[in-house]
Amino acid sequence: MKADDAGNYNLQLSGVQEILVKRLDGVVAASEMLRPSVGNIQQA
Repeated sequence: MKADDAGNYNLQLSGVQEILVKRLDGVVAASEMLRPSVGNIQQA
């Protein structure tokens, strides 16, 4: 593997990591938004 190939691979890897982190943040945010509504349903 050439040095350039390794650099490109690292760039792709960090890009994938960024996407996964953003997706995880979105899931956490969504679950936090849903949690109060679930609590309201249980109280009703």
